[in-house]
Amino acid sequence: MATFLRGTMILPELTNLIDSSQDQVILVSPYLVLQKNIQDMVKDKSRKIPFTFVLGKEDDIDGETRNFLRGLKEAKLYSQEDLHATCYLNEDKAIFTSMNLSDFSFKNRYDMGVLIDRDYDAELFWDLCREVDHIIKRSTEIDLAGSAQEATRSSEKEREGTKTPLPPDQGFCIRCGTTIPYDREKPFCLSCFLEWDSQGGNPYYEHQFCHRCRSPIPSSYEKPLCTPCSQKRRR
Repeated sequence: MATFLRGTMILPELTNLIDSSQDQVILVSPYLVLQKNIQDMVKDKSRKIPFTFVLGKEDDIDGETRNFLRGLKEAKLYSQEDLHATCYLNEDKAIFTSMNLSDFSFKNRYDMGVLIDRDYDAELFWDLCREVDHIIKRSTEIDLAGSAQEATRSSEKEREGTKTPLPPDQGFCIRCGTTIPYDREKPFCLSCFLEWDSQGGNPYYEHQFCHRCRSPIPSSYEKPLCTPCSQKRRR
């Protein structure tokens, strides 16, 4: 069942949520000013999984934080001016809390929250995920011009041309192409999984990327790999 979090328990649970993530992390907070230890953890983890940040007004993000986000390997930033809710989630757990991602909130506020574990509260967890997805769809994506995200896409195109071997645990979302861990049973990023699931979860519905190499080919949950990658996996 859900676990109540007192103020001093929230930050350790947040760092654990980020550190234990295997697929992706979504951080929703009206204000975004990351502590140095959170920055270091996010930067290290972003080498393996994508991060999505949703904040309130774009004008509230300072230059230092924006530059930090540009340096992440795979990151998306959204703005929703009507945002008041705060929550943090990965593929297994979610924290619904009053604590914003800001130094002031960490140090000076009386906050509380609830930790939700998908294994014990699946319905509650997915309800929260769907609401987060709803917020993201009604938000404006902020262009992190010159960000590592753009560099990643360029390097992927170069890699496709040179056929440089990919790490064995690296894959791509078959719906949007975002970098995720390779797992034929989980070929979507969290946001795309929610969208696909809300549309009926048809295992034969046609998407647009190979889960293994990101080639732009027709793919599906049932057949997430292109023919060359599928043949390699049988060897």
